[in-house]
Amino acid sequence: MKSVPTYSVSGTVSGATGATVNLTGVTTESATIDGNGNYSFAGLPSGNYTVAPSKSGFVFTPGSLAVTVNGANVANKNFTATAVVVPTYSVSGTITSTTNATVNLTGASTASVTTDGSGNYSFAGLLNGSYTVTPSGSGFTFDPVSSAVTVSDANVASVNFTATAVVVPTYSVSGTITGTTNATVNLTGDAIASIPTDVNGNYSFAGLSSGSYTVTPSIAGYIFSPSSSAVTVNGANVANKNFTATAVVVPT
Repeated sequence: MKSVPTYSVSGTVSGATGATVNLTGVTTESATIDGNGNYSFAGLPSGNYTVAPSKSGFVFTPGSLAVTVNGANVANKNFTATAVVVPTYSVSGTITSTTNATVNLTGASTASVTTDGSGNYSFAGLLNGSYTVTPSGSGFTFDPVSSAVTVSDANVASVNFTATAVVVPTYSVSGTITGTTNATVNLTGDAIASIPTDVNGNYSFAGLSSGSYTVTPSIAGYIFSPSSSAVTVNGANVANKNFTATAVVVPT
């Protein structure tokens, strides 16, 4: 039986290491270029073919080549690859009334930045897509709480927020010590402080958060009734935590 002669189609692909070259037509094959960018399809019968390279992130010039094998090898079917530059964009804005806030980006990508000394922030290198920008900072609330952003072939600016300091309410614990002046009153618990009574025996601890405390008076040569008093501050000032001092009589 007479054998059918076969031939080859070969060439190079420059600019894209590891590109794949696809052959379609009388037969269909696929080959990967070697380290020098060369490819070759062997054992092809005469006929019409198309050669097309491919690799993610690249375009090729030409996109494909028609090849006719007609009783001879076909060489120099060459291509040049160019990396596809994907455009990216930015989302930016300002947070007023505070500095060094943290701004978080979620959605098509995730990132976190800190505002500069003027409250400005910017996320760069973003692809088209949907994002959410959310600021945060200890002791502050933000208006709005977060902002939805769509990047569509353009930078997005003026995604702004206003920070408001959270005012934590504080309260006082006060009372009177009778029977002596210039006693020292000690506060322990969720806060620690020590103050003297005034000339009328009054004392007051201010700026206290809600919580549990103990008030204990002291002065040399006296005992107190009660010796200490437990206090719970719960959203209101606490008054009339009073004590009576009695001089200690030392027997002679």
